[in-house]
Amino acid sequence: MPARFGKRVVPTLAVALVLSWPAAYAQSYSTSVLTATSSVASWPTATVAPTVPVKLLSGGARSNWSGAGSLLTLTAPGAPGQNAWVGTAKDHLVADPATLTVFGIGLADPNDDWEVGVFQSTSVLAAHPSASIALPAGYALAGGGCSANWQTSPSGAGNLLTASYPSSSTTWQCDAKDHGVAGPATLTAYVTGIRSKRAGVALPTVMITTARSAIADHPEVVALVPAGYVLTGGGARALPADPNGQGQLLTGSYPDVTPAGSVASGWRATSKDHAIASPGTVDAYAVSLRFAPAVPAAAPVFGVVPISPAGDVGGIESTGAVTGVIARGALGVSATPVDREVELGAATVLCARVQVEGARGPVRVDLQHVGGDGPQGLTTIVLDPASTYGLIAMYPQQTPAPAGQRLRITAYPSATGPGMPVVPYRLYVELLTDCH
Repeated sequence: MPARFGKRVVPTLAVALVLSWPAAYAQSYSTSVLTATSSVASWPTATVAPTVPVKLLSGGARSNWSGAGSLLTLTAPGAPGQNAWVGTAKDHLVADPATLTVFGIGLADPNDDWEVGVFQSTSVLAAHPSASIALPAGYALAGGGCSANWQTSPSGAGNLLTASYPSSSTTWQCDAKDHGVAGPATLTAYVTGIRSKRAGVALPTVMITTARSAIADHPEVVALVPAGYVLTGGGARALPADPNGQGQLLTGSYPDVTPAGSVASGWRATSKDHAIASPGTVDAYAVSLRFAPAVPAAAPVFGVVPISPAGDVGGIESTGAVTGVIARGALGVSATPVDREVELGAATVLCARVQVEGARGPVRVDLQHVGGDGPQGLTTIVLDPASTYGLIAMYPQQTPAPAGQRLRITAYPSATGPGMPVVPYRLYVELLTDCH
């Protein structure tokens, strides 16, 4: 395994950087599931509004019915500007008061790296309304939801969700219907997506997995999250076995978690026929993101010498897996300069690539060959956060390198201006045997 500084390894990569840094060197991101449950009601409603600092990416809802049935009419983002997810349900034709559990999926983003966008589109009034909405360019799909606006319809009898799901990696589809009695309504489709607030950071990879239930009166199925991804949303689509039948109605579309857990392993979809027999299937869709590809650890070529206190967030590791790359790593920098020295052995470093993540002001980086016959020169680069990365041609050195040669890397605190507080950031470094 590669040698590293300190007691901690660098966190797992969660963003795709401009340079090809390995997965071991970027910030990791995680999601958690929050819930809220309504009181018993004929038309139950509940809202997840986090008190913890997470950004809601999407959510879902589950009707906890036990009699004739309580059916979903809304699972959607809260009002514009709210960090919330709302769900509603209703009994229909036959009284069945029930509770409703609403789920929100929150992204932990302590450095405020990601922006969450919410977009919507509303259908025309119809007995079986359908609506869809596509993400603008530059966003990665996180999730979506639907609102059957039955209470504004002329009859007010009810219009019930039959589908809320991703029809592609950029589009959310919603379908609803009246049932047993005329109740035309409009239908609003919502789609949520994320994009980085930092220049040059690629979007995470979107993966949509699906599963279909067996035919049943009350079908249920779970779509699983693939390894290496985190669940950010999901959907459901109910389908009658007989195309001419009365149809299936959604009762649940929500993240699948253990009773005591907050991390989802999949997305669960449930539906039912109602008042009139109409068996069918239900599809579940899990929307998951991967913030970085899995990259195998590189084989070590030489050792690494720590020179700063243990327990910091960074390290330098040696690698032989990439042609021309001698070593790579990441340094966490806060209020004081951070130094690292890397043993180079007989290797000759001609260039270094550096990249900054999280800085709000200019960042100065010094590189200097030390040891052996003594210092051979100082190379300095000042990175502006807008440019984020640079390629440094090193001060000429002896070839072959003298015994005991090391390279010292010094990263300095970053502030937006004189007298302003410093802002912690992470510096990524690659040492190269040539400039390319």
